[in-house]
Amino acid sequence: MRNDDRTGEYARFLTTVDAPWCWACGRGPSDRPRWWYGPWAIQRAHVAHSPRVRDVRAIVLLCPVCHARAHREFFSAIPDAPPLTQANLLWIKRTRDPRRYDRKFLARLVVGRLPIARRPPDWYGDQYCTRRPDPVRIGTAWTGARPRVGGGNRK
Repeated sequence: MRNDDRTGEYARFLTTVDAPWCWACGRGPSDRPRWWYGPWAIQRAHVAHSPRVRDVRAIVLLCPVCHARAHREFFSAIPDAPPLTQANLLWIKRTRDPRRYDRKFLARLVVGRLPIARRPPDWYGDQYCTRRPDPVRIGTAWTGARPRVGGGNRK
């Protein structure tokens, strides 16, 4: 298993990826919530990490809020934000970074069975579509998200 990042792809991932924002909620590097007092930067979050590897097939991009929700942290400022499960992270990886999605590779990094990918709760889709108003144009549609009210190009 590749764990030493010989090609440098893992280290460069944040600067070379097509969608350099949170793949769960759409926040970018300058979208720090007013209530967030910690450092703010888009982060690499490991979808599977037993063992943790420096391989782009094992990561998704998340803001600090969504990364914390993936670790089940709770924030009173957003009490309705559901946690992100490993199944949700798999869906995010598969839809946002399909070229680097490798289920067999990820299955080797978990204890037990890798879950089936599941679309995250609508809360994330609503957040994403609010911040990224034309997700289809950038090729990262939030499949199944509720349509934006008052938006769209349909006549």
